[in-house]
Amino acid sequence: MAMFKPDYMLEHPKASTPYNGTVCLILGGEMDNQQEIRFAAARIAMMIDTDGWATINVTQRSKVRNANLVPAIGMVNTSRPLIEWLDKTLTELGIPHYLKWYDLSGYKGSRCKMPQGRITVQGVKRLQKFLPLITPFLIAKSIQGKLLQEYVDLASARPGKAPYSQRELEIANYIRGFNSNKGGNWRPVSSETVRQAREMVDHLNSLKRQSDLSGDTQSEAEMTSPQTIH
Repeated sequence: MAMFKPDYMLEHPKASTPYNGTVCLILGGEMDNQQEIRFAAARIAMMIDTDGWATINVTQRSKVRNANLVPAIGMVNTSRPLIEWLDKTLTELGIPHYLKWYDLSGYKGSRCKMPQGRITVQGVKRLQKFLPLITPFLIAKSIQGKLLQEYVDLASARPGKAPYSQRELEIANYIRGFNSNKGGNWRPVSSETVRQAREMVDHLNSLKRQSDLSGDTQSEAEMTSPQTIH
């Protein structure tokens, strides 16, 4: 059946021929601009539901705090036409994003034989524009979408250098729990909201201790190693 083709999402339901890969929000006058935007948003939401992720990344310590929480939504696919359509459509919609292609065929145990395109929309300001477009259409990841929206609303109202609120930590802890732990990276396991926030605080503090230890080791190495002249 046609609906199982990798590039099925590129086909307009009223078009007699497959979508040509260009971004055009008005197709032959069949739909007005707002309808086409909603149609594109529904397609993107389907990609997120099936081949995407929604999370809050923890980045290493910065000048402001020990570590930063960065909300992000990503999509991945091996279909180049589909990734190119998504890239162009997000650009047309005014959503800043990152696109990178990965070749995983050479990795031991990898089942992916084709280059994999990954598109990521991350950061509070970018998601402020992106989430309202896609959340009405999310199904499998509707909970993650609502949690990210709440987090973005809280983060945008908080002064930049202010500490994270308990609710922000709870959301970060909870939404990370939806993601797999195949790589051995930390993720929360509790379901109690207070404990969830505590786990995130402990995790951020552990990053600080690791960073401090690394810095101390580096300083000691610089003091004891002989100077090298280049």
